[in-house]
Amino acid sequence: MIDAMMEHPILINRPLVVSQLSVKLCRSSEAVLDLLPSPQSAPFVKEDGEAVKATRR
Repeated sequence: MIDAMMEHPILINRPLVVSQLSVKLCRSSEAVLDLLPSPQSAPFVKEDGEAVKATRR
């Protein structure tokens, strides 16, 4: 399945994120927060302009 996604990236609309903790398909931008080795320290703005507060899920 990974090979197919690499050959045809249109099959996924969010990146695969790799961290020391895990690998995850981060379909919502906030999903990456679970993979951070340290809690998020500052808010960030998603690609659609929505602000995400500095909290860990």
